[in-house]
Amino acid sequence: MRSHAERGTGLAPEVKQLPSQWRDEQQRAEVIDFRTARIEQQQTAANLAREIPDAGAEIVSLSAEREQRAKPARQVEAMPAADLVKAWDSRKGELYMGYRQRAERLEFRVDQQIQAISTKRRNDEANHAKKRPVEPTGLLAAFKRSSYEKLMSEWRATAKRLKAWKVERENDLRKRLERVRCYLTPGGGFSVRDAERTLQKERPEWAARLPQARDEVQREKEAKKQELLAQKRERQALQKGKPGLGKGKGHGL
Repeated sequence: MRSHAERGTGLAPEVKQLPSQWRDEQQRAEVIDFRTARIEQQQTAANLAREIPDAGAEIVSLSAEREQRAKPARQVEAMPAADLVKAWDSRKGELYMGYRQRAERLEFRVDQQIQAISTKRRNDEANHAKKRPVEPTGLLAAFKRSSYEKLMSEWRATAKRLKAWKVERENDLRKRLERVRCYLTPGGGFSVRDAERTLQKERPEWAARLPQARDEVQREKEAKKQELLAQKRERQALQKGKPGLGKGKGHGL
C-alpha cells in the first residue's frame, strides 16, 4: 500500500508499537488517542472536500468562462469598423421602432381612457344640471322653503361628487400620456435614449468598440473624400494642359 505521503493525505504515519509497548496502559491509551485524532482529521478533510470545490476544476471552469466571454469581444475586434457601425445602427433602429410603436399604442389607449372619463363626467354633470330643484314662488313659497332647501343641499352634494368623479385618475393618466409622448417627439426622444441603453446592455462588446469604429469610419470617409478631390484636381489640370484645337487650313482657289 502506498504511504500517506505518496497519496497526499497530509496524515502522519502511525508509529509501530512493540507487543511490550502495547501492553503498557499509558502507551496503549496514547495510540488509541492518536488513532481517534487521525479518524477525526480524515473526516474533517472529507467534509472540506465536499464543501469546497476542487481548486483545479474551479480554475478550469473560470478559465472556460473567461474564454466564453472573450469570444464575442475577439469576433468584434475582427469585424470591419464599417460593418460594426452598420450592425449597431441597424439594431438600434429596430429597438427604436419597437419603443416608438409601443408608445403609439399606449398613447392611443391612454388618450381613449382620458376622453372616456372626461366625456362621462361632462354628460353626468349636464344631466344633473337639468335636475336642479326649482325655487318655490308664490303664496305657498314659505311652506315649501324647507323642502326646497333640503333638495337643494342634496343636489349640490351630488353635483360636487360628479365634478370630482375620477379627477385624480384622469390627472394620473394625463401625466402618463405626457411621459408616453416623450417617446414620440420628432427627434426620437426617449425612444432613441432607451434603444441606446438597451443595446449597450444587449451588446456590451459592440458598445465597447463603437466609438473607435465610428472614428475609423469617419477617417476612411475623409480619406476617400480627399482622394476624390485630388483626382478631380488632377483631371482639371490635364484639361488645362491640353492644346486648343487649331484652325482649319483654307482652301485655295
